[in-house]
Order: sequence, then structure tokens, then C-alpha cells
Amino acid sequence: MAETLLMSCLSSKAVLIMAILPLADCSRLLGIHPKTLHHWLKQANIPLAAHPTDARINCLTEEHVQQLASQHGRPLQLPCFFIVRLLPARG
Repeated sequence: MAETLLMSCLSSKAVLIMAILPLADCSRLLGIHPKTLHHWLKQANIPLAAHPTDARINCLTEEHVQQLASQHGRPLQLPCFFIVRLLPARG
């Protein structure tokens, strides 16, 4: 099961919750090789998101994973993203 992390990002008036997934999990969800994922990201000019607790891990937002799946006609391997762990908002 792909681990989904929730990261709280404070805006000027509200809290934005953004689901992010490590690239290894994204490639599994899309059913593609990690190198193919990197190629698609480069083609689509999609930025990587930073992992909230480990800067060595690159991630994608849930929206970007869904965008790639739609662009390339790939069904996601799971019907939805499961929240495994919630990271508390820092403040």
C-alpha cells in the first residue's frame, strides 16, 4: 500500500492540506518503471515536492499523479489514495 503523507501548508488565511507520495510509490501506482516516471515528469514539466521529514525523498502531489495517469491513459493501481499516517501541523 502506498504511504500517503499529509503536509499542512499555511497560507495567509487558511490551512491547505496537500497529499504527497514518494516517487517510488507513484511509479507503483501508475504501474510503470521509475525511469518512465522521470521521463513523463520531465516532459510535463511537473515539479517535485519535498518530503516533509526526509529531504532525500522526492515526492509528487496526488493531483500530479492523477494528471500523469490521465495524460498517459494509465489506471491507478489503487482506486483511491489511503491515508496511512498524518503529520501534525507545525506551529
